[in-house]
Amino acid sequence: MLVPTIPLVEQQCIMLNRYLRKTFWVDGMSGSEPVDENGRAPNVLASHVTVFTPQIFINLLRNIRRDDLLMRMLHRFDGPKPQIVGLTASLPLGAGRASVDAALDHMMDLCAKLSAHSISTVRKYMENLRYYVKPPVDVGIYKTKIKRAHRPEYDSFSQSLEICMRKIELAIKPELGRIAENKILNFKVEETVFPAHRNSTRYESFVGGLKNRLIELPDDKLKHQLIKMLEHLGYYYRALCLSDLLPNWYAYSYLCENMTKEIVHDAGDRTTIQNQLAKLFEKFVKSDELNFKENDSGEEKEILKMLHTILLEQYVSDPASRTIIFVTTRKLAQYLSHHLNAVKIVDRTSHAVGFITSFTYIYVYLGSNRSSALNGQTTEEQRTVIENFNQGTLKVLVATSVAEEGLDISACNLIIKYNNTGSERSLIQRRGRARAKHSKSILLALDGSIEEKELENIQKEHLMRRCLEHIQTKSENQMKHLVEAKIKQMKALQEANLVRESEKKRSLEGKCYDLKCRLCGSFICKSSSMRIACDNHYVCCDPTIWERIDARVHNAKSLAIATLVGKLHCKGTDESDCNEVLGTIVKLYGAFLPTIAAKAIMIDDKEGLSGRPQYEKKWDSITTDKFCVEPITEFDLKVMLNSLHSYSREQHLQFEAEAGLAVKRALTEMKKEKRQFVIEE
Repeated sequence: MLVPTIPLVEQQCIMLNRYLRKTFWVDGMSGSEPVDENGRAPNVLASHVTVFTPQIFINLLRNIRRDDLLMRMLHRFDGPKPQIVGLTASLPLGAGRASVDAALDHMMDLCAKLSAHSISTVRKYMENLRYYVKPPVDVGIYKTKIKRAHRPEYDSFSQSLEICMRKIELAIKPELGRIAENKILNFKVEETVFPAHRNSTRYESFVGGLKNRLIELPDDKLKHQLIKMLEHLGYYYRALCLSDLLPNWYAYSYLCENMTKEIVHDAGDRTTIQNQLAKLFEKFVKSDELNFKENDSGEEKEILKMLHTILLEQYVSDPASRTIIFVTTRKLAQYLSHHLNAVKIVDRTSHAVGFITSFTYIYVYLGSNRSSALNGQTTEEQRTVIENFNQGTLKVLVATSVAEEGLDISACNLIIKYNNTGSERSLIQRRGRARAKHSKSILLALDGSIEEKELENIQKEHLMRRCLEHIQTKSENQMKHLVEAKIKQMKALQEANLVRESEKKRSLEGKCYDLKCRLCGSFICKSSSMRIACDNHYVCCDPTIWERIDARVHNAKSLAIATLVGKLHCKGTDESDCNEVLGTIVKLYGAFLPTIAAKAIMIDDKEGLSGRPQYEKKWDSITTDKFCVEPITEFDLKVMLNSLHSYSREQHLQFEAEAGLAVKRALTEMKKEKRQFVIEE
């Protein structure tokens, strides 16, 4: 069984074990559990039911034992091959699909990819279903008592943020003009004009896109200054968004947290760009810090006052209510839950509101799948919050999109979308979180675009239901014929793409480029030295690379085939140090290999149309358009086996020691007992 998110792995294991444990063995794999030297395949083959995320399954197929695993999985049973069954509360219509024909075509694509010859829904017992599961009533779109909120006519804090943003924009614009005029970068006119509305998502996209373009600048000093200014525009943009929905104290705290990281202590020299930006913050924003209070109710902001009113009315009429408030970002979820507790809106207590957010995992795949949490909440923290919410310890849950799909939050009877909407799929999934009787779903919109998007989603939901009704008028044979025709069409397109890719690969054979540090432009290695290790790690097999990089021990950890032992940093040029992180260092079959991140390099394409370095963020794009990278061979490993030792015996011994410690830590972790699933009788 494949599930879309990591928390659902454990949840589905618990539910399946509740009904199947007396007869069948159920196992779950999310990427955070210990893995021994045999990998995951034996556990998959020994289980009757295995629940995992798609990434785990992909990694299993990439394993060096993939052929053996697949053959044994598919031939354990006599008769036809396993059937694919997809379970969903909503069928997507595809991006920009607004017509019945286009939506039907997208649904048929989905059926063809799953080899599914039918789409089944509850029809015969629909009345029984509606009796036991009543969908919540949408309020706020058509009812006049919930109106769209408006921003305050004047907010001195927001004005201060916009002043800082305007001054930074004015400093950037002349430089962009000179860059465009001298044709250093090929800018379009619209790429140099900042959007007028500084709290719109378009502004954030513009700043991010401009930052990516400026990375191509050859002038390192100017590039550093412009990128730093754009980073600060990002800070002010996010603070402005927080200020729209929360008391100003939270936006100010967010800015202080980020500005503190930016200050450079250099013996009183105030000429660095970071310190100039810090002075701007101190002059226009920090000077008013006495006006910001942590316990400010924020009710001068209409949308926050409306939220307070809805919650107060809900818990006066039904003290046992459970509410989920959907927001856009993790930071907003954390801050809003803190605010609601601080003002004691719910139950007049300061601990009735919690928050749940997604968490970012970095997957380091080298023959197996291991991961480590970077930010957000861990699985254990999420589980605790959901249990407290279902049991009533928490009455309100502020959540990002992680709570909209699949998580078992059965006690909820009020959904509030706090200036936040998504796709038609999100509309259905979020509404489905409120399954208790007399449930409501409310949208609080500060921007007209949010309300328009919600109306569009409602229309798409109706379109989806019309398409399903149309599909279900088809007989089984008719559906089979349509799906098989679509499968043939998709196979023909796939074969044509393979032919094009093969021709493209032949055209790239023999091409070789210099790979340079994206930040300082110093030479790293030739493209002909790059190899693929374990399907998706791009390593440099040039024994002289150690002379040009600074290898450092960092978070050593043992993997199934390799050991991650450190990071590699660029040494820079003769004129200046760089210290840019280029990738990681792994020990594979006894050899230390530097992996190179695509986003850390530029390709010196002197023969290209522009004659300037080219930038790509993914190796897939590079190997498609620039040059071929061959799989690593035994000869490559022999070449690299003693390369680090030849360059620095001391460094080699240091990495060997760290690799040994990492293996010991992994063995200790494997001996720990797994957390037992709690099965309710």
